[in-house]
Formats: sequence, structure tokens, C-alpha cells
Amino acid sequence: MIRNDRRLVAIKLVHTGIWVFFNAVVAYMLYAALTDRIDRWFWCAVAAVSIEIIVLAIFRMSCPLTVWASRYSDATSTNFDIYLPEWLARCNKIIYSIILVAKPLCNGSQVRGDYAAGDRRRDLDSVLMHALGYILRHLCV
Repeated sequence: MIRNDRRLVAIKLVHTGIWVFFNAVVAYMLYAALTDRIDRWFWCAVAAVSIEIIVLAIFRMSCPLTVWASRYSDATSTNFDIYLPEWLARCNKIIYSIILVAKPLCNGSQVRGDYAAGDRRRDLDSVLMHALGYILRHLCV
């Protein structure tokens, strides 16, 4: 059992590290879109997130590390395989799905080069923030 505990801790550490990495990637994507810095690093970030989405799709919307960690634990909580609070582990996919789907729609005019759409973009950003707030208040509690 001690061996399994060490394996689970190792998986949790790796999983948490990857989660932090992808948070940085998504934060950079948002920063780049908001500051008109659509450069090669932005597209590298898009590629990294796209690969993550493909992997999640292959594993039926479950992280492969979660599948692996389940071999070493009987726990049923959503954060048994990662060092995150329960509510964040439970709502993680919802939060990032909204950010990754809605934010490009809000900033689509920047990628196309239509900078006259600033007011509309601010309105869409406001809708996005209200949607995230609603989800955090009602679905993730």
C-alpha cells in the first residue's frame, strides 16, 4: 500500500503541475488577445490547448492521469488525483470550456484585424464575466 500511496502522490504532483502549466497557457492566450499580441507564442498556446482537448476527447473527457490515478485509489472525490480544492476540481472543465469558447468569440475581431469593434468586444467580455460568475455561484457550489 505504501508503494501505491507514493505513486498516487507522484501522479497528483504531475497532474497539478500540468494544470498550473495550462493555466499559464490560457492566461497568456487571454493576455495576447486583449493586448493585440497575436504572435507565434499565441498560436503555440492554441496548439497546446488543442492537443489537450484532443487527449481529453480520446479519454472520454477524462484526463489520462485521472484514469491512471484511479488504479491507486478508491477515492471518489473529484480532486483525488490533483492538489486542487474540491469545488475547483469539480468545475474546472466548465470554467475553461467557457473561457476557451467564449473568449475567442469576444476577441475574434482582433484576430481578423477589425479594431473598430472595440465597444462590441467590451460588451461580449462583460457577458462572459457574468456567465462565469453565474456558473461559479450556482453550478459549482
